[in-house]
Amino acid sequence: MNLANKTVVITGAASGIGAELVTAFQSHGCNLFLSDIKLEDIETRIDKLMHKSILGSSNKKLMVGYAESDVRVKAQTIALMAAADRFAQSHNLELPSILVNAAGVTRDGFIQDISEQDYDDVLDTNLKGTFHACQAFCESERVRQLCTTTKAKGGAGGSIINIGSVISERGNIGQTNYAASKGGVVGLTRALAKEMAFQSNRIQRENGSTSTSTHEHKEVHICGSGVIRVNAILPGFIDTPMTRAVPENNRKRILSKIPLNRFGEPADVANMALFLSSGRASYVTGECWECSGAIAI
Repeated sequence: MNLANKTVVITGAASGIGAELVTAFQSHGCNLFLSDIKLEDIETRIDKLMHKSILGSSNKKLMVGYAESDVRVKAQTIALMAAADRFAQSHNLELPSILVNAAGVTRDGFIQDISEQDYDDVLDTNLKGTFHACQAFCESERVRQLCTTTKAKGGAGGSIINIGSVISERGNIGQTNYAASKGGVVGLTRALAKEMAFQSNRIQRENGSTSTSTHEHKEVHICGSGVIRVNAILPGFIDTPMTRAVPENNRKRILSKIPLNRFGEPADVANMALFLSSGRASYVTGECWECSGAIAI
């Protein structure tokens, strides 16, 4: 998918879907900058990666950096992105051009039982945290650099992938706070996609890089060059530590509603993220892709 040597920032990278995203991007030759709320968890994840011998297609060892970060806190998220940029610069890598927002929590309960703290924890992590990371990634100078990087350095542009949930589309008993947070992620994704397309195209026009010839247009289309795309993945019931906490009788009830007759695997979400990050999805932005085994039908 032409992802080799790209630098990827992943939040919530220590477990669940985030951990599988780490493995997936590593397997495609990407350099990684990982974050989670607990430093020891991210260090454990990196230790596991190192034991797998992280090698690129050219047998060049890939670079892995990390930082503890609470995405609920704007200053920490800004610091995270700055650290990722410094990491890339210090190792002579291209500017991080892929961001995957996988940090998320649940605090389930009937609406009468959800405390204000439970509501705030979910909204602040899932929605505000995603906003903070997108805002730091889309800082004006970063956007300009990403949109004007020469093709000789791997192609310009970038990709943001937000992890939402089918619950935002369909609702679920006991998850009013979670549904609200992930619904916000959908709206954020669609609005930011339009904003980034507008800004990216304006920067290209200012630099005189917009082309109209058939050959040049085809090259831009294939490479996804010069545009920051923003998409979301809406997982269904994915088998992660978070969902394993669901009572067994509820798991059986949910499974009966999935036409594919299995729970999703984190790899199912990660494979979709790889596609959306690649040049093969260069004409895809502002979309919210369900990965649910048709549970939503």
